[in-house]
Amino acid sequence: MDQVVKSRQFKRFLTGDLDAPVPSYPPFEGKERNLLRATIARIVGATSISPDGFFTLNEDDPPAVVAAEPEAINEAFPKPSSELKEPDAWRHHEIDLNKLGRVQAMPEQLDETSGEVVVPDEEVELTPSLDSLKPELWSFRVCPGGAGVAAGSVVVARSLQWPGAAAVVAGKRFLNIYSGNGVVGGVGVPYSPPLPAAIQTEYDLTGGAEDSGLLALVEQADTRSDPTPPKPEGDADEE
Repeated sequence: MDQVVKSRQFKRFLTGDLDAPVPSYPPFEGKERNLLRATIARIVGATSISPDGFFTLNEDDPPAVVAAEPEAINEAFPKPSSELKEPDAWRHHEIDLNKLGRVQAMPEQLDETSGEVVVPDEEVELTPSLDSLKPELWSFRVCPGGAGVAAGSVVVARSLQWPGAAAVVAGKRFLNIYSGNGVVGGVGVPYSPPLPAAIQTEYDLTGGAEDSGLLALVEQADTRSDPTPPKPEGDADEE
């Protein structure tokens, strides 16, 4: 919990060494493996979204987020792209961490002297389950766009808070993906990391590379040489 709170107060690129120290201010208690775990928890809670209807709340106390029944999904989906490109049509199916880095309420603390419950000076609210999206943190795009927009077009939601995080919905399926640097960004933030580079073109091993614009593999010509070893000079004179 404390590591999540501290990780929000500085920005640092990961080195790839899980045992590397984390020099920062305020000091971070732990190694890079702990910073990575805290960052993953923040990203998952903030960017795991899906169209409203894929998940629901069960009857437990407190209620938990569970996948909707297949019959309910078949009735609710597919939804038109004109509806899915609005923030109100999406929900967080993972609970975002609150200011204390928690998704559950703090346990009650008793006073050591009187034994009474200690009331905190500031009550920190929990993030509600299946919370709605904040429009200023997301952008939406319909693919294909323009004249190619149809009722069954793919809708892409991109996070402006965590560059590299996106959600895609097509018909009755959705997908969450993150490919970034593990550094928070967004509008009004002093530094926002660049997006990952474009995926490199792969080789076409099936032929037709020139027509598709891809690079083709060219087999290197075989080098032929006589394997017979040369004869010693003395043997050549005797003959």
